[in-house]
Amino acid sequence: MDIQLRPYAESDRAAIVSLMNDFGQHYVEVDPLKKLIRAPDYGEFFTDAMLSRVREGSGSALVAAAPEVIGFAAGVIETLSDADLRQFEPHTIGRLIELYVEPGSRRAGAARRLLEAFEAFFLEAGCDSVMIEVFAPDPVARGFYSALGYVDRDVQVMKSL
Repeated sequence: MDIQLRPYAESDRAAIVSLMNDFGQHYVEVDPLKKLIRAPDYGEFFTDAMLSRVREGSGSALVAAAPEVIGFAAGVIETLSDADLRQFEPHTIGRLIELYVEPGSRRAGAARRLLEAFEAFFLEAGCDSVMIEVFAPDPVARGFYSALGYVDRDVQVMKSL
């Protein structure tokens, strides 16, 4: 599969909204507590939120295409808050806020290439670490990041009552 990475363009919006809907449905399916839903406007809402964060956070959004859009990723540069500076050494964080590749196109290298592109983007921007939130009940995603050298940093626990 010939996969090309390129910056997000407004003409990609419909494809990203559709993929974001799929991403949300995936979370619903792997949620062991069955607390997650995918509202009818999920894809539109979270695509808008992602693009807004990119614009406001010195970020970037990329798509993986083969030739149609099969995946996307977005990331932002974060600086530490006053509270953070009281508990951490000063540093700049690259935060990957989204990364998704449609199931039929996985294992072809798109996710790895998107992640590597963001690591390079963050390094060039002066970041010294990358943070990624991963849904704990998703062993495939956790295994993907672990295989690439990412380690658990913070863990939230939850219990239904």
